[in-house]
Amino acid sequence: GMARLQVGDDGPGIDPEDLPHVFNRFFRGRGPRVGGSGVGLAVVDELVRAHGGHVTANTQPEGGAVFTVWLRQIASKPRAAFTKPSHRVPTVAVTEENRIDQGERP
Repeated sequence: GMARLQVGDDGPGIDPEDLPHVFNRFFRGRGPRVGGSGVGLAVVDELVRAHGGHVTANTQPEGGAVFTVWLRQIASKPRAAFTKPSHRVPTVAVTEENRIDQGERP
């Protein structure tokens, strides 16, 4: 299955003519309030693709941009809280009498 993450804002949105290009490296929109270097969304796209997903951009009818990231869900195995070492580990123990006892613990 796929996991979905949506991020939106309440700004002016993305010009429909710009939507197909927002993930292109160094692309900057044509609006008067456009800033940035045009690298951020390209990096997001590359990272998401590297993890087997995809990202989309849209403008909400009431204004604001919405970015949706789709990533493959990976089934995880439960991890043990403690794994006993398969070999003996040398240890040094400091006792209350301030002397050092050396030994091995399994």
